[in-house]
Amino acid sequence: MVNKNIIMKKVYVSIVLFLSLFFASLTVYNNSNQPPTARSGAPGEQTCASCHGGNNPKPNLSNLLFDFDNGNFEFEAGETYNIDVTVQDAAKSRFGFQSTALTQSNDPAGQFAVLNASNTGLATGFNGREYISHFQASGNNSWTFQWTAPANPDGDITFYVSSVAGAFQGSSNTNVYVDQFTVNFVPPTIPGDTLIADFGISSGGNCLGDTIIFADNSSGDIDGWMWDFGDGASPQTATGKGPHSVVYSNPGSKNVSLTISDSNTGNDTTIVKQDFLSVSELPVLQASSDTIICEDESIDLFVSGADSYLWSPAGSLNNSNSESVVASPQSSTTYLITATNTDGCSADTSISVSVNPKPELFISIAGNDTICKGESASLMVTGALSYEWAASGSTDSSIVVTPESTTTYTVTGTDVNACANTGSITVFVEDCTNLAEVSNLLEVKTYPNPVRNQHFYIELPTDYSSAANMNFYSKEGRLIKQSKLTAGMNRINIPDLPEGIYFLYLSDQNIQKTIRIFIAN
Repeated sequence: MVNKNIIMKKVYVSIVLFLSLFFASLTVYNNSNQPPTARSGAPGEQTCASCHGGNNPKPNLSNLLFDFDNGNFEFEAGETYNIDVTVQDAAKSRFGFQSTALTQSNDPAGQFAVLNASNTGLATGFNGREYISHFQASGNNSWTFQWTAPANPDGDITFYVSSVAGAFQGSSNTNVYVDQFTVNFVPPTIPGDTLIADFGISSGGNCLGDTIIFADNSSGDIDGWMWDFGDGASPQTATGKGPHSVVYSNPGSKNVSLTISDSNTGNDTTIVKQDFLSVSELPVLQASSDTIICEDESIDLFVSGADSYLWSPAGSLNNSNSESVVASPQSSTTYLITATNTDGCSADTSISVSVNPKPELFISIAGNDTICKGESASLMVTGALSYEWAASGSTDSSIVVTPESTTTYTVTGTDVNACANTGSITVFVEDCTNLAEVSNLLEVKTYPNPVRNQHFYIELPTDYSSAANMNFYSKEGRLIKQSKLTAGMNRINIPDLPEGIYFLYLSDQNIQKTIRIFIAN
């Protein structure tokens, strides 16, 4: 007889085993529509193996394929990309997956979008993370969906993927494949217009030969400069920020360009300034040739080819701001002329005027310079090449004269440089009559002689009763002082005179007398 207790135990065990298998089957496939969240294998999460037994989980042995943007694996802020997830396991016929995207600090990153709602679904779960996973596990082993990157990512993004492959519904013989995939953040490319190229001229003129200083006025993160200063520039091109010194060798409008670049982004931009500056020609000047004049002469000088002029030195010119001037230099002088045209461009030229000194004439009288009326005197001149006496027109270096009264004779001498000078000499004439009656005037005394202190004395005899006239002459016959003399001591004050011979001419109603005075400084 069968023991009822044994039978009951067998039935109980069978029921327990059946229920265990039934619930195990439910455990394995109760997520076949869409798995619970936090099963992606991301930090702090489980994998598909938490719901599926068997050989779980397995590292990715090329069974789990993840393709981002057709293999690019790079993203830019705010852009949307296609992602493909494929599970390969030839021995299995049902498949599923779950994925989430996290930042480097494990915060949710971006937003998934379903492209095929029949096999893909979305859910939000652990720590606010978004999950995309299979919907209704089936024989489909590949899913395509989209992901939109964050607007302001702080770095690379990691996608965590957990997948499952099973033989048939209800089978516990499943394989779980887990992997993670990182896509690289590409910082936004700086638009070209954020590099603003600009330049200007900090100093310099606009004329041929002027040094023009170009300065960079660009903005942006710049580490490269390429300049082209246009036709005729020296240098033609340059690198570096500057400033750059440029000289142009030909006139005309110049096109100048500057390219700036940022090696970190690869960006560059170029500015071309058409007709940025106009280089003007310098005045082409014509001027008087260098010349030679004589001392105390003047000469007309000219310059042309510009609109305004400045002559220097101006002291010996009649004006210093015109094309034509009259120059009267006392010594050899070079005049510098700065001429400026209407474009403000200037050129310099010079004219040299050499000044030859006048000849120094030496005129003398053979014998005494005082003669009696009716007598003759012989005059001689040296110091020049040729001579002409004014009184007679004689061109000899010596002449004989017989003046009736005191007379000054003038002669002009010309040297080898055609420079002329004029000199004169005075011949004093006395009547030489009634000398006995006026012997006391002939006893006149003068001292000191030589004169050194701008005065001297004339002493007439104490018994001299007439009034005497005194005339004081230079040797050229120029009257320096006149005075009346009386008997006794007469002080004669004279101006500061050059050293040399002078003549004291004394006369009264009866007689004339000439005394030679020497001024010694």
